[in-house]
Amino acid sequence: MKFIKENWSAIIFTTLVHVVVLALFAVNINFERQVVKPATPVAVQAKIINGAAIDAEIKRQEKLEQNKLDAEMKRQKDLEDKVLQAKKQREIEEKRLSDLEVERKQQELDAEKRQQELAEKEKQAKLDAQKKSDAEKKKLAELEKKRKVEETRLENIKKEQEATKKKAAEEESKRVAAAAAKKKAEEEAKKKAAELAAIKEKEAEAKRLAEEKEAARIAALQADLAAAMEGEESFNQAVNSGAMNRYVLAISQTIERNWRKPPSAPSNLKCILNVKQLPGGDVSQLSFGACNADDVTKASIEKAVFRASPLPEPEDPSIFARDLEVIFEPES
Repeated sequence: MKFIKENWSAIIFTTLVHVVVLALFAVNINFERQVVKPATPVAVQAKIINGAAIDAEIKRQEKLEQNKLDAEMKRQKDLEDKVLQAKKQREIEEKRLSDLEVERKQQELDAEKRQQELAEKEKQAKLDAQKKSDAEKKKLAELEKKRKVEETRLENIKKEQEATKKKAAEEESKRVAAAAAKKKAEEEAKKKAAELAAIKEKEAEAKRLAEEKEAARIAALQADLAAAMEGEESFNQAVNSGAMNRYVLAISQTIERNWRKPPSAPSNLKCILNVKQLPGGDVSQLSFGACNADDVTKASIEKAVFRASPLPEPEDPSIFARDLEVIFEPES
């Protein structure tokens, strides 16, 4: 049944050819029978006309019959040629359709392969983007940790100032109490008034000097606190605006441009660089954190860092740092 479904056109064509051939044979048989019938009339006429006329008529009839037979044979041959030509044309068309089907299937396979390759590339791009995102999140987390440490330091300074004020108030209270006691003692001992007055004057002068010194120290602490808070605010604004990320990225890209990749460098190279720099961006020291490179690759990275010196300056001077942690992860 499957064979019939797949070759139904060829079966129908073959059947038609057989029907045509049988029809031609049937026509030929009828024709031959008709050729025999005129023999009797010719024989009858032989009694009436002479032999020469009979021979001529027989030859004429035979020639006519031969011409008809030749014409019929030619028609059959032409029909067979047309049948063969149609068969060849059908086979050529079937082959063309088969080739087109093979080509279509190959195109489908090629399209599917290209789709798979695009999907793999997109998957890899997402993985690379996720890695970069994770690295940026880690860097921001570290910056947040440093910010909290700085907040704690400023809070300790604030507590120290409050403790200083409290101590100054206690001393002032003691001073007032001492002055009252001293005044009472002066009233009770008028004989020692001059001596006590001199002592009081000396004590007052010493106290005044001490208070002025303490006030100056507190004012200096307050000024330092205000400057630190202003710097902290400027630093936070720079971090929130993305200036810190751009600053670190610019340094990383500058180092990468000055790097000469050695043959032994891994394709997934990633190193944490601890860079110390002087004001102006000159590199003074370099050390490695976590790094999957061999000694040759580390040496090439170190040369790249010092070639990149002086490092790019930040767009916001408040985020300049002497100690930097740079993630060196060049693109393959």
